[in-house]
Amino acid sequence: MSSVQHDRLLKSALLHLDGDLDEDDLATAVFLRAMASGSFRRLKLATWESEGRGAEIPEAEMLLHVDGINHDVRVLSLHGRPVYVKASRGKVSVTIAHDVQDDVQGILRQLEQSIPRRKPTDPDVVLMTFWCSSDHGSQVVIRELRVTSWHQARDNYSARTRRALEPLMAGFTPAEGGKLILWSGAPGTGKTSALRALARQWSPWCRVHYITDPESFLGTDARYLLSVLLEDVAATLESDDDQERWRLIILEDTGELLAPDARERVGQGLSRLLNVVDGLIGQGLRVLVLITTNEDVRRLHPAVSRPGRCLFRHEFDRLDADEARQWLARHDVPVSVDGPRTLAELYAMKRGGDVPDEPPPLGFRHERRDGLDGGQ
Repeated sequence: MSSVQHDRLLKSALLHLDGDLDEDDLATAVFLRAMASGSFRRLKLATWESEGRGAEIPEAEMLLHVDGINHDVRVLSLHGRPVYVKASRGKVSVTIAHDVQDDVQGILRQLEQSIPRRKPTDPDVVLMTFWCSSDHGSQVVIRELRVTSWHQARDNYSARTRRALEPLMAGFTPAEGGKLILWSGAPGTGKTSALRALARQWSPWCRVHYITDPESFLGTDARYLLSVLLEDVAATLESDDDQERWRLIILEDTGELLAPDARERVGQGLSRLLNVVDGLIGQGLRVLVLITTNEDVRRLHPAVSRPGRCLFRHEFDRLDADEARQWLARHDVPVSVDGPRTLAELYAMKRGGDVPDEPPPLGFRHERRDGLDGGQ
């Protein structure tokens, strides 16, 4: 494309801009104009994680460059094909306009060589995608998090919880059937720490997606949920190995969204969630959903944890007095306890805090059946 053609293209795009627009809208207009001027009829979408905000692409002609505070947007002409590249918060999104016979994979490989895929080399570091909704659609931030292995974390839990989690942490393979994992338990019993260990153990075959605003994810507008579910399906440049990866969607502290009266209070979110784990929405998707709640599992909607839908259910508990004393001894804490303790209380003691003894809760202890295969 000559400089004269470029100037005409940019002026033509600007003439059609109107209303409350920003620089991203300008880049989109330039790309769409270039696509229309070449009579291209197909789009190839791709996305991957990268540390680079942007890079010079060999043999590419720059049509527009937006160097933003948290993002870098480029509209290019590469081998005569319009290309839209956006790098933001560790994620690269690419759109290529092309014809049927074009070597799109060759263009993608060239782009990935210039903006390399990010792959952690430290086994204790995992890539985690954080999602939130906004007025401009769903937004993502990809972060590298340092996590501990289950081997390092397992002694923080009671013997009962260790036995229940072992099948998930070691040798677990997704299969047909339920795709919902439900963790409940009082605050401080270590559910979030177990999430970190699970992300570490599953990192070779599963990517973790954390929903920061579950109430919006399960809210009245289904577009947010669908964008998370389908984001990696049609729009990811993956190797053959990565195409086999599963995704784990985490919804933390969402008990109120799973209550029997949730539909009256928050709308269709519960129904959509159930459709994700074993309905039409989630059919064919390599997606698992993990929910944590501080609520008693008996207070949740019975449809959530029924056999066949709930792959795994467990209620985290306190370490009993003997287990708590052993934990304190392993961490060289010269404190003695006479009753059950949460993991949070034990770490408070390790830091020098004074945690008073708590009487056991009143009432009857209900029978619990935990583990794989529908919580049986």
